[in-house]
Amino acid sequence: MTTEAPNVRRNYVDSGDLQIHYREVGSGDRPIVLLHQSASSSVGYVELMQLLAKNYRIIALDTPGFGGSDPFTVPVSVSALADSLVGALDELGVTSCWLYGHHTGASLAAQIAADHPSLVKSLVLSGPPHFDDAMRKRVQSSIRAYPPKSDGSHLSSAWERHLALAGGAGVAVAHRELVLAFTAVEPEHVYSAVLEMDVDDVFERIVAPTFIMGGELDSIRGGFERAQSLINGSRMEIVPGAGIYIVDEMPQLVAERLRDWFTTDG
Repeated sequence: MTTEAPNVRRNYVDSGDLQIHYREVGSGDRPIVLLHQSASSSVGYVELMQLLAKNYRIIALDTPGFGGSDPFTVPVSVSALADSLVGALDELGVTSCWLYGHHTGASLAAQIAADHPSLVKSLVLSGPPHFDDAMRKRVQSSIRAYPPKSDGSHLSSAWERHLALAGGAGVAVAHRELVLAFTAVEPEHVYSAVLEMDVDDVFERIVAPTFIMGGELDSIRGGFERAQSLINGSRMEIVPGAGIYIVDEMPQLVAERLRDWFTTDG
């Protein structure tokens, strides 16, 4: 399970009316920016940040409504979430970055790359959501809230779900993600926003050099080739044995891929 590290600093930055929580480590003119999946937070990137900190400045942002960031008070969309994160980066003085996003974070990273091409030097999309009709219906049916029940059964139901999703990442990761899910503010709205995203338009507008990666056991594995087909010149790697929590399962491998891709890009 990811734990906090003394060299990884936590802080807040304003973006419009929101306070965005972030973690930061390392130094450099152009940072690697990490965007997390839902419902999670930047805490899942602490080990990865430490692996990269020797050579890079790393910034991991909490999406609005997750981790320590304020929630939206207006209707949620992927483009609005992306703009709030761009606003945070602007306040941090970031004018150019290498960008990595996983699952929902990949949707946000793609939106940022499409809408703000001058900001994104190059891009890594990990487990990018791209759903056919069958997958869309399956994901839609899995979106659920867990309202409190006096007998505590909502906790056991949520635990069983998170333990199954964690797979090879283990019990500690399942526990971390369960806690983060219960402290997130209406995460089902963000899931719905990803489903409603015009992903074909967004992916086709990406001009940054793009590397797609994902685990062969990822629950949305079926859409990775569709994502690659839409992003001109993109490359892809399917990682054997990896599931949804590839960063927890194989942090060294993810760090190596980011170093390789961002170094090649310059």
